[in-house]
Amino acid sequence: MVNNARERERAGDRGCVGVVVLIVPMCICTVQLLYQAIVDVLAQPVTGDNEEECLLNEGSFAIHKDRLRQKACNRLLNPRKLNTHLRSYFQQANIHLVEEHMKALEGLTLNDVVVFVAAFLSRVYVKAFVYGNVPATEAKQYVDYTLSTLKPREVAVLKPYRKAALPACLSRLRVMNFDKTDVNTYLVLVSPLQGTPSHDLRYEVMNEVLESCLQESAFAYLRTRETLGYSVGLYSWSLSSTTGQCGLSLYVSSQANKFDSNVVAGRMYAFWYRIMPYIVFHLKEEAFRTSVEALIAANLLEDATMKVEIDRNLKEIFSDRHVFDRRQRSVEILRQLKLSDVQDFYRETYHNLEKQPSLMIQVDALSDVESTDDASSVDGSAKALKTFDWPLCIVPMSGDQAEAERSAALSVDVREAVLACAPSLITDAAKGDPIPEDKSVEVALPRIVEIPKVRDFKHKVLFAPIGAMNTVDHWRWIGRNEAFRWRPWPGHLLNCRHNREGRRSHGVIVIVDELPQHSLHRGGCHYRRNAVVLDFKEDKKFTIGRTFMPINSEDVVYLQYN
Repeated sequence: MVNNARERERAGDRGCVGVVVLIVPMCICTVQLLYQAIVDVLAQPVTGDNEEECLLNEGSFAIHKDRLRQKACNRLLNPRKLNTHLRSYFQQANIHLVEEHMKALEGLTLNDVVVFVAAFLSRVYVKAFVYGNVPATEAKQYVDYTLSTLKPREVAVLKPYRKAALPACLSRLRVMNFDKTDVNTYLVLVSPLQGTPSHDLRYEVMNEVLESCLQESAFAYLRTRETLGYSVGLYSWSLSSTTGQCGLSLYVSSQANKFDSNVVAGRMYAFWYRIMPYIVFHLKEEAFRTSVEALIAANLLEDATMKVEIDRNLKEIFSDRHVFDRRQRSVEILRQLKLSDVQDFYRETYHNLEKQPSLMIQVDALSDVESTDDASSVDGSAKALKTFDWPLCIVPMSGDQAEAERSAALSVDVREAVLACAPSLITDAAKGDPIPEDKSVEVALPRIVEIPKVRDFKHKVLFAPIGAMNTVDHWRWIGRNEAFRWRPWPGHLLNCRHNREGRRSHGVIVIVDELPQHSLHRGGCHYRRNAVVLDFKEDKKFTIGRTFMPINSEDVVYLQYN
């Protein structure tokens, strides 16, 4: 199968390096012949005088182009897939916005394809995964035949993936569904796990334990109690083939003529920021052990089919952190895991609003149209929209909207909601009258920041180039004007207020791309991993100095005061 969409997503691509995935499942005696035939097709000329030996002509190119447009239209008219597109756009640097994609498709010519194919095949990086009763010498023949047939001039350089630098707040975007006759809405609250990617598998394991403990409660609250929509839930995710990040997401698929999106968003905030902490910090040991044992049992299961085994190993092949004994190592971690470990992990990550970023993407719809369950209506809309013009319609966040979301979140009685959606998970003490001195689960809603321009947010915040000047006001005083703490966006220069009894200061300050929060104080700044040294000038601006890597966690950069 060539260019399978699911496998392209799994493989990802790095920078401007495109990806072609060939999957050839077949009997061992004929699989090599079929693979060679597919590679021979890739080596065929795109155009030429002999149409039988060429891949495309003007007529077939126009058909393929229109087919791609129709396929894109069908995806864009689906609010869930539009939401997925926006999440991918924000999480991966190489994803283009739908408007840019459609405009590029509109202007695409057959000559552009000819130029692209020649450039693409001139620089390739081949990664082969041959599975079955095949000796190493025969497996290498697949790579050798690919290189000898395509004749690339050089090996493509795979660039490392950049991790999106979400600020430590709740970044919110609301757009309108492209299909004006569809009342369906789709809201997703994305929370990436800080500290990932990591070579420590405990991060991913504890993330899966949280998902296992909370998944049924999320469904019971959002679907059964609040009846917000027909498809709701909480799930863990991992970008193993790209940035390596993992995290948790909460989603609700609702209908605008039944529930206002402000209410839906508010109830999602209520579960994530108020109900979920109550469950985690009052979780019964028996409920925790049940979830852990279920995960252990799942990891100990043998692969049902060879395809399941291939897919599991293929995921590791495309990952930058190959862990082929992942299931065995996960079982070892699970057997040693304690409830207090997961609670501490949750407290230091998702529950810590000072450093935990979140992203809320809402695909809204008009509420004054009739709902329809006819699947053909979507296809009909796609056929009617003979256009490449797909501008996003961003809904600005008004004060009334923000207040409505906040009210919907704070009006929920947490204890009553927990008793309704998770009575078997919490301790008996948590079911009784609230304890006044219990401060462990108190949490305020995060600061909500609107995303007014999606391109600016991506290119100036999430993936800002190193050295790009920007003013950031993400700091707060932690002493008597002696020090400050901030959470910089990696690669940004900061404007900073500094006042130490009128004295001037000089020295060096470090921005690190791995730590979500850093302290700078009179004794020094502890840091690790990749860092950029900045000079603190009298004009209160930071300017780029030299770059060095790696840096040990024991290293310290001290501020010097005049």
